This record gives sequence, C-alpha cells and structure tokens, in this order.
Amino acid sequence: MTLGKKLNALRRQHGMTQDAVAERLGVSPQAVSKWENDFSCPDIMMLPKIAMLYGITIDDLFQSDTFDPKPPVLTPPEKEVTAEELDKLYLNVYVNTKVGDDVKVHVPFKLVKGLVDAGMNISGLFGTDLSGIDVESIFAVIQDGALGEIATVTTQNGDLVRVVVER
Repeated sequence: MTLGKKLNALRRQHGMTQDAVAERLGVSPQAVSKWENDFSCPDIMMLPKIAMLYGITIDDLFQSDTFDPKPPVLTPPEKEVTAEELDKLYLNVYVNTKVGDDVKVHVPFKLVKGLVDAGMNISGLFGTDLSGIDVESIFAVIQDGALGEIATVTTQNGDLVRVVVER
C-alpha cells in the first residue's frame, strides 16, 4: 500500500474530510489531495503531526505489510478488575488540538476517577474541553477490564482525543 493510500484510508477511518485534515495540519486541502493521490509526499517535518492526528507512529506510515486501517482491538477482559488492579492502571490521553498543539497526559486511573467522583471538572488536566465525552462510560469499560485504546473522539471544539489504558 502506498503512503497516499494509507493517508486516504486513515482519513476515512477517522471520518474526516480533506478540508478538515488540511485545517488540522495547517496545509491546503489541495496538498492533502496530492498526498492521497500519490502526486506528492508530505514534508518530513509534517510526519509527526500526521502520525499524532491519526494516533499512529511515523513507522506505521511507512510499513507496508503491517498497516491495517481498522481501529485497534481492545484486549478482551478476562474478568472484572479488582480495586488493587485498578491501582496499577494508567490513563494515557493524547490530545491533538485544533490549533495544532499536542498534549500527552499519563496519569494513574485511580487519580482521574477520584477527581471525577469528587465532582471536579478534569478538562483542564487534559488541555481540552471534555464535556462531550461520556467519561462514566469510559470508566465502566476500564473497570470491566478493557486495556488498550478505549476511545478516539473529536470534541465539540475540534480537538482529537485518544484514550489509552495501560498497566
């Protein structure tokens, strides 16, 4: 699969238009079209932004045999997670803001859950407005034992948020 075909598949997988990708990356829609049709390639300095936008690594962009445009599969829960196991989980949130800032937050799940349970707004912790995200549903999935990428959401203000749970 060519780089252009990968970029096209990734854009479609994330439900974005060429105009939306162009806006997020600070390029013209024509540039995105040229990349996707293999008429040109993105500048090397653009690769980290593209990778972050789609939640992949730069290596993933160039590996032809391992690329799979389907969303990642969650690790199926073997059993409900105990309180002790929850203490060992980390919530990684990756935010690619509409203005081009990249925010990466790695916090213990127990801390985030405690803040939410106490009624605190955790949006400031992640650098974006999370009001459109159903945090309680994400917590329920984690407590049921899911690991890996739990959610990829575009917020109301256009930020791309990826939630990943790891031990």
